Amino acid sequence: MLWAAFMAVHGLVAALNHPEVSTAFGDVRGVYPWWVWRAEQGDVVGIDEPWVYPILAWLPIAASAIAGAAALPGTWLVVVTVLDGLAFWLLLRHPRGVAPAWTWLALMALLGPIVVGRIDSITMPIAIAGVVATWSGRHALAALAFTVGAWTKIWPGVLWIAQLVVRPGRLVTLAVGAAVTAVVMLTALALGSGGNVLSFLTWQGERGLQIEAVLATPFHWAGAPLGYDDVQLTYELQTEAADAVAAVATPVLVVVTLLVAALGVLAVRRGADRDVAGAWLATAMVAALIVTNPVGSPQFAIWLIAPALLLVGIRAWEGVAVIVVLCGLTQLCYPWLYGEVVGQEPIGLLVLTLRNAGYVVLLGLAAWRLVRLPDRVAVAV
Repeated sequence: MLWAAFMAVHGLVAALNHPEVSTAFGDVRGVYPWWVWRAEQGDVVGIDEPWVYPILAWLPIAASAIAGAAALPGTWLVVVTVLDGLAFWLLLRHPRGVAPAWTWLALMALLGPIVVGRIDSITMPIAIAGVVATWSGRHALAALAFTVGAWTKIWPGVLWIAQLVVRPGRLVTLAVGAAVTAVVMLTALALGSGGNVLSFLTWQGERGLQIEAVLATPFHWAGAPLGYDDVQLTYELQTEAADAVAAVATPVLVVVTLLVAALGVLAVRRGADRDVAGAWLATAMVAALIVTNPVGSPQFAIWLIAPALLLVGIRAWEGVAVIVVLCGLTQLCYPWLYGEVVGQEPIGLLVLTLRNAGYVVLLGLAAWRLVRLPDRVAVAV
């Protein structure tokens, strides 16, 4: 039954990405084939010039272009489904993987078409494989998954940090992370990337305040103007105040992430259960990345799926419930009410505000739970 549900959910989100239904597949239909075409002309983003993504993001794009750039969208769906299937199989092999498996499928359905339409769709099964490895006590494999994920789309790096803070075998976690990073960077440098291999770290600092970002919410209600950025391919607020917020957002993101990590360190030192501390720390760190980010892309909600499975593992249903609501509101914001969001119409702003407030609630809840540890709660996995 679970595998039938797996295929049904993937069929649903694939159908919702049909161009006559939604525009959520825009990056896969337009941007990724363009990057492939440029690479065929000898201009490889991430190697020959700066790129928004870490360099391993090329692997799923190149794999999806194996039948040609024109066939990339269809092949992309196959690649995503195969990776999801492998992670799903790993999840079901775990003695208590059934509830997390159902949770994953439910969150995918709630997120809708975007869940298979971005690079984040690739990192989702990689992160889930890391979660299963964590549950099984295979910390080297978990560190491998999280580090590979981080070199594909940076967010799984906070799961690596959470593992470093909470789990035993910190030297192994550090060694695996360092080894993967060394291999990736040396390979990129050998291909002639120079400093472009790290350009994804500076790219975000050059962005304005994206209209869906949590930090952008007050500006919408104040009637701030917005415009389309042809370089970033997104809508951004266009006021000096919004630019100032965007300029300080990334340093604030780093500081808040470190503060959340410190809460995890303190919880472990107080003797908190490592599964409980790990689940709430991963949730808090991912939520912190979203809340303090100058970008507010809908695919960021994909990042919450791996923490949600960790929360299911410790039966922290209040955290899971918040993530369920966030995923549903995100699908409403994009793609179904995106025109109303861009037009700053009341219904669009209301749903966006509720969604963004939910991110803040999740961060606050997770931080509060970390502060209160060590509570003695039942651990399911």
